[in-house]
Amino acid sequence: EEQFKQLEEFKKEHGHCNVPQKYPVNPSLGNWVIKQRQGYKGKKLGQDRIDRLNGIGFMWEPPRGGQPKSWYQKNKNNPVLTY
Repeated sequence: EEQFKQLEEFKKEHGHCNVPQKYPVNPSLGNWVIKQRQGYKGKKLGQDRIDRLNGIGFMWEPPRGGQPKSWYQKNKNNPVLTY
């Protein structure tokens, strides 16, 4: 439940649910998103979870080529995200 709330906050801030795998601000959220996608592919996610994630616009396949440019453009000079 906590991770879902964090994903909702991420979407409010960034306009999408595509949390980077190695999201430096909240690494556990990136890992959680990966696990949701893996669970979905492996048919191990409950329908309730699938419905909740669909309800906030979750993409089951991550975008090819990394994050949307809007995320990169918005954050490319943010010293917190530089690594």
